Amino acid sequence: MFSSVQLHLDLHSDEMVLYFNILNKITWLKALLFSNSPNFFDKEERCYCIRDLLWEHSACAVNSDNIEIHNYEFNNYQEILENVLNTSVFFVVRADKRIYFKPYRIKDFLQKSRIYGCYIEGCKKHEISFSPQIEDLKKLKPYNNIVLTSRGTAEIRSECIQPFKDLMSHSAFHIGIVHNMEKIKDHLLSVEKELDHTYSELRKFAIYEGYDIQKHLNFDIQAFIYELLLLTKEGIVSRGKNEEKFIDCLFDRLEKKTNPAIEWMNKMDQGMKTTEIIKAMGIWKWKKRFL
Repeated sequence: MFSSVQLHLDLHSDEMVLYFNILNKITWLKALLFSNSPNFFDKEERCYCIRDLLWEHSACAVNSDNIEIHNYEFNNYQEILENVLNTSVFFVVRADKRIYFKPYRIKDFLQKSRIYGCYIEGCKKHEISFSPQIEDLKKLKPYNNIVLTSRGTAEIRSECIQPFKDLMSHSAFHIGIVHNMEKIKDHLLSVEKELDHTYSELRKFAIYEGYDIQKHLNFDIQAFIYELLLLTKEGIVSRGKNEEKFIDCLFDRLEKKTNPAIEWMNKMDQGMKTTEIIKAMGIWKWKKRFL
């Protein structure tokens, strides 16, 4: 539930710019479709994606560039690269030991001659100093919704792991976007002037309010997401691999205005215990098939 699912896509640099911009604009919409980490420690809070809060209140967020949703568009590939330089490094590996230290932005990190940090061995903390190396950037760990990796791929990591029966929905959705980006871009532009909030603010509304986010919008969110899913499906179909079935569950969730986290919380409201919810949501059924 609380784990994220990662997807790496190999894109041309020109495609990368448009894809980054689209993903930043729909991160809040994806929260409505994919959230699966409810805060069942505090039901009153009604948070459907506590993973967002874990990053926001962790050491990763000392530099907000490591976790933020970009509320602006990238104009070219160079701007994406420059954005990476603003993220921070907070650990390196030396002799198979992970050394942690005060976070430094990459552009500052590489200028340092020595950095002081520590590593844990057994139950003891050991202080150590080291010299930064360009190879250290291979261990860079930003937690943005979409990042450019050291391998040159686009990594999407903003969504929770999905229920077993719907595992492929996340990958199919994002691949479908790749194959229909121009139409999806135009669809997003059709409501851009009607948005009164930043994408970051909309994401917060989505993870706390679910489909009640409608009260903050000047257009029909259900109809808008439905059209987005149709365009995504169109992209998937163009691949000719019979993968469109993997996003059927998203149409179903949209029709019912639900997602795995909302379903979980609703069952808690009905007084169901955790084990009962797991059974009801079919998790044990799928587990038994592989035992």
